[in-house]
Amino acid sequence: MNRLWRVLYQPQQVFDEIRGETPITLPLCAILVVGLVCDAMIVLTDTASPYFFFEVVVAIFLSLWSLIGTLLLLLVWASYYWIAGKFLRGGIDWRDWFSFTCWAAVPAVLGSIGGMLIFELTGVNTHELLEPYPFCWWFGTMVPNVFLIPIPLIWTFFIAVNGLKCWTGRNTVTCVLVALIPVVALAVSPTNSIAIFPFALMR
Repeated sequence: MNRLWRVLYQPQQVFDEIRGETPITLPLCAILVVGLVCDAMIVLTDTASPYFFFEVVVAIFLSLWSLIGTLLLLLVWASYYWIAGKFLRGGIDWRDWFSFTCWAAVPAVLGSIGGMLIFELTGVNTHELLEPYPFCWWFGTMVPNVFLIPIPLIWTFFIAVNGLKCWTGRNTVTCVLVALIPVVALAVSPTNSIAIFPFALMR
């Protein structure tokens, strides 16, 4: 369990420890379960919603949408690393890269919790706050600033760079470029606006 938190500030050591065993269950469940619960709580405590029983149904629907979308994102991201790994270093299969992706995405847990706390304390729904930047929705936000920088996404990028250096033995510049491509693709992709659509139903 301590690896789940250590990967946030000691990514290279953690990736060195899990190389060869590549556990998936802990980070994947943490990301999906925490995200599911936090999204459900945001919808259920939304005072602007005139729902009761129907509100619960809507909360379940939106939370499942979030869960499925996040899982699909992780699968695509893992496939990208698997392809990139063919050029960086052979011998690492897709399952290992999926584990790599899940561990790198652990900041999403803090993003989900941060988004829920911001809503609970201020009444501001971070999904609506970040709507002009829908890519931020995937990893929430911890401390929104005037530029709406998605801190957990940047944190994920940092972890991925260190993990790539550990697993592939390549230099920092190469690992930065490899880790940066999916982040930029996620940021500019118009398809990520689909993730925002269910929350528009709550207006």
